[in-house]
Amino acid sequence: MESVIRHIDDAHIVWFSNGNQYIRLEEPAFFVFRCGEKGMDMDLIVNQCVEKYGIQEKESRQFVTDIANSIETIKQRPVNKESDFRTNKELQARPFLPFSKHSYTIQGKSICFHYANRLYEYYLHPLLEHLESEANPSKYALFELFPHHEKIVLRVNGVVLGMWREAETHLLKGMVYLQLLNVVYDKSDHDWLAIIHASAVTNGTKTIVFTAAPRNGKSTIAALLHHKGYQLVSDDFVPLERMTCKAYPFPVAMSVKDGAFGMLSLLYPLLCNDAHPQTSTTNKQVKYLPVDGRALPASVKEIIFIKYDPAVDFQMEKLPRPEAFKILLDETWTSPSADNAERFLDWFTTINCYRISYSNNERIIHEIDQLFEQ
Repeated sequence: MESVIRHIDDAHIVWFSNGNQYIRLEEPAFFVFRCGEKGMDMDLIVNQCVEKYGIQEKESRQFVTDIANSIETIKQRPVNKESDFRTNKELQARPFLPFSKHSYTIQGKSICFHYANRLYEYYLHPLLEHLESEANPSKYALFELFPHHEKIVLRVNGVVLGMWREAETHLLKGMVYLQLLNVVYDKSDHDWLAIIHASAVTNGTKTIVFTAAPRNGKSTIAALLHHKGYQLVSDDFVPLERMTCKAYPFPVAMSVKDGAFGMLSLLYPLLCNDAHPQTSTTNKQVKYLPVDGRALPASVKEIIFIKYDPAVDFQMEKLPRPEAFKILLDETWTSPSADNAERFLDWFTTINCYRISYSNNERIIHEIDQLFEQ
């Protein structure tokens, strides 16, 4: 089992190849982990914990046992491997009659989607509709979505990349977006360091990322900043390139939830023209705002964890990196290799992380302006 270790502030972050998992270990947990990796006898580890940290023998034994069991559980997880869908000849060759065909142009690349039914079209087309164009018959990437044994199959250029249940459409969309990135930027899965479920804006020099649980205002803040003149990197899907650690633009439409219709329609008249909001895959009323896609890749310098709270005008605090790392991982896909784990941890040590609770839009925009000027 491969592992990568970084000391970040007062904790150690350890990445394990099994399960592509990161864990945070403080002392004495990290001491126990290191002793176990050296093959030390449990009784000796227990005794050393008693001497080194002043823990009672009974408590020390229970603590060491708990840490050892946790690490062993991780070791039992499968190592990330390439999907075996590529070897499924039936799925690779299976024909289907598309319900619809749509072609989109992203960053000059022509991409064609064949949707097997209206539902599959609904998952993705509203987010890409503003990019629709005439198909380039000489060269384009072909994305196909069709059913198989009550699952949704994604096939790209004749290669099946996965199957998902209808309850897993967020995973399907994540894979579609990843493959779109590969086509648009001529890259492979391994070329992306991480993908953050977040909004992001840039001033052309640096990028600030906003992540939050749904309906906490990350898209609204990004829309307000975009209207003020910042370039939108992405509304919901922020990819970090492996070699540069820069956030690359991903121009799917911005999803504006019902709570922000009134405020944002004053700034974006196009929202008024769309009289009938749609129901998203998460059963929320949503309107889609086209993105211009003109942003250039730029380095991420700040990550802000935001929470809309009507009882709070504005509160902002800088987070310790180990605490912020744990929160970030809940919203992030990371590339499953030791080399990328090292790069990801090294990148994170350069990032400033903040937590903001707010209800005052003007105040939060002002503070973000200040961060961009630093």
